[in-house]
Amino acid sequence: MPAYVDLRPGTRVKVSPPGDPLGPSYEATVRSVMPNGVRLAMPWRDRGHDSGHDSGHDSGHDGGHDGGHDSGRDQGRGREVLEVRPGDHLTMFTTLRGRVYRFGVDVRLSEAATETFVIDPPLEAEHSERRQFYRLVTRIQPRRTARLDDDGQEVQSVQSVILDLSGGGALLQMRDHVPVGSRLRLVFELDGDPLEMDIGALVLSSARPDARAQHYRVHCQFLEPNQSEIERLVRFVYRQQAELRRRGVM
Repeated sequence: MPAYVDLRPGTRVKVSPPGDPLGPSYEATVRSVMPNGVRLAMPWRDRGHDSGHDSGHDSGHDGGHDGGHDSGRDQGRGREVLEVRPGDHLTMFTTLRGRVYRFGVDVRLSEAATETFVIDPPLEAEHSERRQFYRLVTRIQPRRTARLDDDGQEVQSVQSVILDLSGGGALLQMRDHVPVGSRLRLVFELDGDPLEMDIGALVLSSARPDARAQHYRVHCQFLEPNQSEIERLVRFVYRQQAELRRRGVM
């Protein structure tokens, strides 16, 4: 069945502005689902959120996108509304049944009177994000890595480097051996995110890549991350991939 049927009334999605996947994130809520489309409330975000970031992007938008996509200020409700137009292509994120989906959609209709817009069914999600999270090859030095006991208490502090990252887990490089089934606490920063990630992980495998290697490669699955954490991870991976594509690396 097409993925869009799971976008039920009340489902919240994150929206990236058209032509600016590295820009701020807005939120929209599904109002209704039709056989040939989905109606959502206009994307918005808190007016005071990330104001410093806005100023840089506002100046960039004024000179592009054929007149610019202005972010309207809703003074009464203290929020900033992203103007979307028919023909715009938007990138959206949402969480369905514990999995984060990223998909592109085309705006079919903008309804100013009801502050809603209609998108075509996002069939692309059915063929990609249902299989797995995108993984990003990276190199992040966590501020803290610790092994936990059954009560969730830290019993061993270890050094690690994150070699790749996704919304579901990570590959770590470690000098110390940690048994399969161990639980870890990881505290690390995501570039461009003002908050640290503080997340639990389950060790799925731990082995040296070859007999002469001094480090272990440790595959981990994140333990019960909440929706906000998953969205932050997936958005970070997506932003980094978009930047690599922009530079011609991918």
